[in-house]
Amino acid sequence: MPILNGKIIPVKILDEIAPLELVVLGTANHSGGVPKFEDTHDPKSREPILDGTYPIESDLLIETDQFRDVLEKYDVTVLRPQVIDNLNQIFTRDIGIAIDDRFIIPKVTHNRRKEVEGIRPIIDQIDPIKLLEPHIDIRMEGGDVMPCDGKIFVGYSNKTDWDEYISSRTNEAGVEYLVRNFPDWEIVLFE
Repeated sequence: MPILNGKIIPVKILDEIAPLELVVLGTANHSGGVPKFEDTHDPKSREPILDGTYPIESDLLIETDQFRDVLEKYDVTVLRPQVIDNLNQIFTRDIGIAIDDRFIIPKVTHNRRKEVEGIRPIIDQIDPIKLLEPHIDIRMEGGDVMPCDGKIFVGYSNKTDWDEYISSRTNEAGVEYLVRNFPDWEIVLFE
């Protein structure tokens, strides 16, 4: 993982579809193989387990390295998580949210919290004043939150039984948190 020469990593995401300058790309190193069906994070992960097509680590390593190469070809700085043995660290988008000049470290389900430690060296390079870390009752998932030209699109759920499900989701408290912390942005909700 490149360190930006001891410099603070800038955060500036105003639009989800703006050209990339810097990205955190997940890693497949030591991902732990095919997970148990009951340990999967989301329903879409269950399908390849059931039909025997779950990707093997060596294939994922090739794909993520090729993706990194393409990004770097277009002068995108690529940061990678610190590898944690036997942990799926492919989906780094879920465990961090960049909006405007701030970075949110969301509270995800208990079985995904170790993934945050993989990006901790990156988080530690962000200006602490620009870091937001919501209370444990405020749930967000990075894949649910998309800034786009003055709007923040949020997929959310008002269900309260978070730990019954392995998928994280953004809850109403997460939506309220975004409203409070980004008052100049229009929040657009999708339940």
